[in-house]
Amino acid sequence: MQAENTAIKILAITALLLLGVLVLLPAPSDAQVSLKDGDYLVTAYPTAGGNDAIYVADTRTGAFAVFTYDPGAKALLPRAARPIADAFMVR
Repeated sequence: MQAENTAIKILAITALLLLGVLVLLPAPSDAQVSLKDGDYLVTAYPTAGGNDAIYVADTRTGAFAVFTYDPGAKALLPRAARPIADAFMVR
């Protein structure tokens, strides 16, 4: 009987800890959320390496840039900068 009570207590504490972690962890970023204010459009999208890429589009000049975070350098690095028309097939 004592072993059963101890097992139930351990399971209950484990469940509370898992619930706490679930509540406190931030939600993963998602590309469904984008910000548009003025002349810029900013959104994030997951990369193949498991990190997120930040896409910044300047609607006034018609250009966009892609940035990723490099944990080794601890910096946000530019990966590409091109005209927005390059993202679409233009004939």
